[in-house]
Amino acid sequence: MNKTILFILGILLVGTLVSAGVYINEVEFNNPGSDTKEFVELYNSGNETINISGWMIIDNDGTTDYIPDETFIAPYGFFVYDESLPEFTALSFNNEDNVTLKNNLGIVIDQTPTLEDDDDDNQTWQRVPDGTGNFIFKNHTKGETNEEGNSGNGDGSVTQNLTAYVLPLVHINEFEQNPDMGLDEWVELYNSGLEIINISGWKIYDGFISPKVIYNFPNESFIAPGDFLVVKVNNLDNGPEFVTLKDREGRLIDETPILSDPYYDNRTWQRVPDGTGDFVFKLETKNMTNVAPLNITNKSNITCAYEEDNITLSVVIEGDVSSVWFSYTINGTNKNITGKKTEDSTYNAIIPSYDLIGEENVSWNVYANNSINKIFNNSWMNFYVWKKTVLNSIPSVPDGLNGWYVTEPWFFFSSDNNSGDIYYRWNSGSNFNYTNPFNLSQIPNAPPFESAGILDLYWWAEFNGCGSERTQYKLY
Repeated sequence: MNKTILFILGILLVGTLVSAGVYINEVEFNNPGSDTKEFVELYNSGNETINISGWMIIDNDGTTDYIPDETFIAPYGFFVYDESLPEFTALSFNNEDNVTLKNNLGIVIDQTPTLEDDDDDNQTWQRVPDGTGNFIFKNHTKGETNEEGNSGNGDGSVTQNLTAYVLPLVHINEFEQNPDMGLDEWVELYNSGLEIINISGWKIYDGFISPKVIYNFPNESFIAPGDFLVVKVNNLDNGPEFVTLKDREGRLIDETPILSDPYYDNRTWQRVPDGTGDFVFKLETKNMTNVAPLNITNKSNITCAYEEDNITLSVVIEGDVSSVWFSYTINGTNKNITGKKTEDSTYNAIIPSYDLIGEENVSWNVYANNSINKIFNNSWMNFYVWKKTVLNSIPSVPDGLNGWYVTEPWFFFSSDNNSGDIYYRWNSGSNFNYTNPFNLSQIPNAPPFESAGILDLYWWAEFNGCGSERTQYKLY
C-alpha cells in the first residue's frame, strides 16, 4: 500500500492569525464499511480551556461542518467530531483529501497536508507527537493520545513517501470587487519572501456561495521577492464575498475574510501592512505598497511672533494618518501638543503665549504616524519671538493714598533689542516718538499745575519687518 503525505510548514497569514493552540490531531478518511464513521479529532496543546463553538471543519472541496455551540476543549484534552454528536452531519471526505480548521471568525487555525487513505480499515492519519508532530498512518487512537506506546486498536504503523513542503509567502494583498463604472475587477498578490515564486497553475477562487475559479495562472507565471502582481478577474460579488488562492496541487495558500464593497468607486480592500496585516477599506494602491509614506507639506512659515500673542502652527498631511503631534523647543525646554484636524488634510496646534519668551528663537516640527504606527516627520523650522514693550515709571508705584501719585512720575520703556521706534500717547491725543524718559509735560489740555486728574497712557513698538505690536495701555 502506498501512502503519501505532503507536510506543510510555515505560517498561513489570513487577517490576524491567532494561534489558539488547537490542532487537527487525527483524521479518518476511509473507515471500514460505508463512510459514516469518518471523524476529525482536535487537540488542545495549551494550558487553558478553549471555546471552539462555531468553529469550522472544511475539506478540500469546501464542504463545511460546524462544531456545536457550547463546545470546549480542556487543557491537553481531545475533542472528536463524529457521529456521536446530535448535530453531526456525515463528513464527506475523499480518499485523497485535506482538512482545514477555522475559528468562528473564519481565521485559519490549522490545516493538514493532502493525505491519502485508500483502505477501508481502522488506520488513520495522526500527528505524532500530539499537536505538533508530522502526520503518520497507523491504527486509530480516537479520543486518545497518539504518542508512542499507544498503538491503538491494531498493530504497527506505516509512513511512506514523506515529502516536505514550505508554504510560499504569497498573499492576497488587495482586491477590487466593485470598481467604478466601466473599470475592471482585479486581485493583487504580494510576495513577502526572499525568493522568486513560480505560481504557474495556481488558481484564484471566489468563495462565498459556491467557490468558482476566477483566474487560472498560465505557465511561466512568477512573482519576484517584494513584488506585486495584479490580474484581472470577473464576476466577484459586491458582497459579502471572500477570495481564495490555491497552488497547483490545490493547497490553500491564502484567503481573505468575508468582505463587502457596495460603492462604485476606487476604494478597495487591502492588507495594511502588505502581506501580513488586516484588511482595511481605502483608496486603491494597485500594484504598489498599501503603506504609502505620509506626505507632509505646507508647514506654516512663522515670520512675526509676538510674546503676548498665541502662535498657531499648521501643516498639511496626506495619507493614512492615525495621529499628529507638534513638538517645539523654547530656551531648551521641549513640549508636545496634539494636532487637530480642521479641514481636508490640514492640522493645527496652538502654542500659548505663556510659553513664549521674548528675544528667544522657537524650534518646531510636526510628527505623524500611520495605521501601523510608523512615524513620519520632516525638517525643523524656527521663528523669532518679539519681546513685548514694557512701561516703567519712577516712582514705580503711586506714592499717595488710594493709588494716586503725589510726585510727578517719569516714564520710560524697555523693548526688544531688535525693535524699531516706540510710540506713545496720552488719552486720545497726539502720538509721540519715544526717545528719552518723559513726564506729564505733553499731556493734552494740561490742567493747572497743582490740580488732579486721571490719564490713560497708550504705547506700542514697531518691529522691523513685522509691523506694530498690539497696543498696550495703563490708567494713571
